[in-house]
Amino acid sequence: MAEFTVGNHDYRSVPIEAMTSIAIAAKLASVIPVFAEYAPLIMRASDQGPTDPPPGRAPLGFNSLEVMSKIVSSMPDDTRNFVIGSIASSVFRKVGQDGKGVIPVWDKKLNKPHYSDITGPELLMIVWHVIQENAEPFLSAFGIKLSDEDGIAPPAPMSS
Repeated sequence: MAEFTVGNHDYRSVPIEAMTSIAIAAKLASVIPVFAEYAPLIMRASDQGPTDPPPGRAPLGFNSLEVMSKIVSSMPDDTRNFVIGSIASSVFRKVGQDGKGVIPVWDKKLNKPHYSDITGPELLMIVWHVIQENAEPFLSAFGIKLSDEDGIAPPAPMSS
């Protein structure tokens, strides 16, 4: 379980069920090479702001949310929708003055967030936190490092 903040809201994720995790990993297999190339830059961008793109890649105005957008845009629509929906289904927004109440972030029937204030970039940041929490052990088998020595580093906000 991870607890994190995106924007002005606190969230809590629960572990993704094993078979769903395997299905997500299978869907993500096609973007693992892209992810492997950009993951170190996501970490650096989270810590240091904009960085240079990998050799041979065009500059993106480079920060981690832009990199995540690049990775997501390389997925077919059905893969992207399955991955984001499956991951967001494991997230709850904390509510109430004490933050002990939680409401699911994802509406499975409508296949969209329950909250109209969750923007595309915020949804990607929410998904990033959960990927790190659930996928890091799996992705480490491919040599992909998602966290630094100080812990999980979330994506930096997109520049304007």
